Amino acid sequence: MPADWDDDHALDLLEESLQGFPGAAAIVRRTRCVQIQFPFMHMDVAILDRRARLAIPRAGEIFHSPDTGASMRVSSNPWGFTGWFRLTVGVGDAPFTEALRRHRQDVGRDRLPVLDASEAVVVAKAEQDDLPPMIPSRLDAQQAVALKLLKRNLNISYAGAATPRPPSIYVTKRAADIGYIPQGLTAQLYVLASDTAKIMRDHLDAGTQPEDLNPSYPPDRITDRWPRAGKPGETDMRTLAEALEHLGERLAEMATAPLAEIAAIVDELFGERIGKQQRAVLAKRYDRRDTGAPILSAPRTGGIYAPAIAPASAPLVEVPRHNFHAGRAVKIR
Repeated sequence: MPADWDDDHALDLLEESLQGFPGAAAIVRRTRCVQIQFPFMHMDVAILDRRARLAIPRAGEIFHSPDTGASMRVSSNPWGFTGWFRLTVGVGDAPFTEALRRHRQDVGRDRLPVLDASEAVVVAKAEQDDLPPMIPSRLDAQQAVALKLLKRNLNISYAGAATPRPPSIYVTKRAADIGYIPQGLTAQLYVLASDTAKIMRDHLDAGTQPEDLNPSYPPDRITDRWPRAGKPGETDMRTLAEALEHLGERLAEMATAPLAEIAAIVDELFGERIGKQQRAVLAKRYDRRDTGAPILSAPRTGGIYAPAIAPASAPLVEVPRHNFHAGRAVKIR
């Protein structure tokens, strides 16, 4: 950055340069980045000043430029944090990865917008620099999938709330710190929620606040803006604890609930669109109008098996046959 730029100028120019970005629905200025919003996703673009040429790869300063109050530079190393997360979490075990692959085949969608012909020409003719080699974005570890579910749930819990939600990087660090829970994805999510809620409660009892640092670059303070100072910070921590405790309670209820209630809980926790997708998958997977083969389940576990792969020692019962006739009313005398 030129030495004569103030701490607002970089984001001012970034916001100006991103206007008319192909496929974008909106360009929104944030305190430390400019957000490009697409119909089904968003991308945060920040500027990192590396003038200090630190020995730590890609560590530097980003710009904190609020609407009101003082602007400043903040130590940051998001690239290093990403590397730490990937190294800590790993790529996931083979059975979970395969189950996830099959699920994506059923409900996956392309979230990238399709450019029209004129936009494609503009992009093709634009002067561009090659990006560094790409790091694969998909991470199929159980901890990473639980993190995505938690973030989805927090988006719903905090919708319209005046209390600021915790930063994404904080819950991401918590997901890595938890480690692998061998009992499965639901248990992974439950432990992530309940353990983080307990941390909030412990800080409230002690009158303290979390002080999490970027493991790749400790000057980068993950919790420098959340929770807020004083009483507002207590509200921030209490709100998060209550949201996570509710999530944990509902996950525990799902362990023994009938399928209809499970579907309703999924709608509540993760949104009706997600719940609708899961019901469509179940209908496709377990519709047995054209076969006489039974489907077996392990009571109180949620496990569903075909006879060929059923564990020999498991106490299994047949899942009631269902033809999935949507909307058909049946009169019972």
